[in-house]
Amino acid sequence: MPDKKREAGRETAAALDVKGIVFDIQHYAVHDGPGIRTLVFLKGCNMSCRWCENPESIELRPEIVYFPKKCIGDFACVEACPEGAISADRANERIAIDRKRCTQCLRCAEVCTPEAVTVAGKELTARQVVDEVTEDRVFYGGRGGLTLSGGEPALQKRFAVAILVLAKKRGIDTALETNGNIEKASFLEIVRHLDHLLIDVKHMDGKKHRRYTGMGNEAVLSNLKEAVSVVPDIVVRVPVIPSFNMNDADILKIAEYSSSLGINCLHLLPYHALGSSKCENLGRNYPFGVKKSLSYGDVVPFKELVEKKTGMRVRIGG
Repeated sequence: MPDKKREAGRETAAALDVKGIVFDIQHYAVHDGPGIRTLVFLKGCNMSCRWCENPESIELRPEIVYFPKKCIGDFACVEACPEGAISADRANERIAIDRKRCTQCLRCAEVCTPEAVTVAGKELTARQVVDEVTEDRVFYGGRGGLTLSGGEPALQKRFAVAILVLAKKRGIDTALETNGNIEKASFLEIVRHLDHLLIDVKHMDGKKHRRYTGMGNEAVLSNLKEAVSVVPDIVVRVPVIPSFNMNDADILKIAEYSSSLGINCLHLLPYHALGSSKCENLGRNYPFGVKKSLSYGDVVPFKELVEKKTGMRVRIGG
């Protein structure tokens, strides 16, 4: 019989130098799994939700982000761009970026000292990620740990698995935030390394789900069902979105489906219009018409309804 310890050691060693693209690492997060978490955002998403709060996460490759309010008008970036994709608006101390000409060489960000031009996304190894996560371990207590988020982390499956394997090797609690729209074999390969799964169920109507997110919900619902027998702790998260699912019937259908699988925890995430300004900084149009964020109070009636009808534990916020 093969030596399981030796095989596990080889698996861990192989994971160390797997590379991927990370667009942020947030420390001391308290809304993305139990306890205090280190939140690692992987780039790339296979959905195109109209209300996306993190549009910088959608593209897999690193990309340029421009913050006009930070710009001091020294125009070093104009000179640095080899494609002539950046032009100077000297009267307003601003620049304009021709995104069609931009090749994402990232030289403009290298010379921008006020960081008005920055890069969303950086290549790291799994070892580098987990080393940074490990520095926070003193704050985790008996509940906290690492949470992988995105984008959709499963699009960088090999990288995601490598991070989770290394984290478990160091005794770090693991969680994943996912849209659930993943091929089943890949999904199961990832979730077997988890202590907690936070999975979005946005709508029970597949056609409406596709119209607003670009993808159907069949894989989401199927994977959620599969996960129940694999992951010890599952939370279903529902982004509450005006004109999409912000009504009693749609919210309750999601809750009833989740409850029927034995899941007893639901998080309701109020719509936030943060994606509007982020799209502007990325040179994109914001595809959702609602510009006003929801408040906690806007979502309380849905919390009360779900608790009354299903007995689930409901939390507003992640």
